[in-house]
Amino acid sequence: MYQSYQKEQDIYVLVRKIQINGTVFYQEFEKSVFNPIQEKMYLELIYGLDAIIPEKLERMPDSVKEKIVIRQKQVQRLINKWKHEICNNYVDKLLLSLFPKSKIAKEFANVKGCDETMLCRASLKDVKLDKITIAKKLVKEHYLPKNFFKIA
Repeated sequence: MYQSYQKEQDIYVLVRKIQINGTVFYQEFEKSVFNPIQEKMYLELIYGLDAIIPEKLERMPDSVKEKIVIRQKQVQRLINKWKHEICNNYVDKLLLSLFPKSKIAKEFANVKGCDETMLCRASLKDVKLDKITIAKKLVKEHYLPKNFFKIA
């Protein structure tokens, strides 16, 4: 009896903490903007083998797995570089707006490119990239077929 009472008290205390402090975070689920075939193609490029169900992965030949991993790494490098460019452009605009007459700020803004070995920690949401924009870039860079948005 004491144990069940203690469990109820623990649950009550936990619920109270959540209500008062707001310690529970709810994840927002994004509705898919693609049909199932497009979604599969997109997810394989972005997440690689993690996007494939384990049963199918077990039956998949190693050569196919290797191709998926290679393409995923290429796409991740592309997206990382793209995020760097977006962040750098933002910082350049900020520097030039804060210090419009500064020669140093202008020099910093003139430097283009990034170290591709550095991981850009900004999320896709932070740099305002959504699935459609990324898919358009992947089509442009020939990772997805030209007719990707027409696939049914």
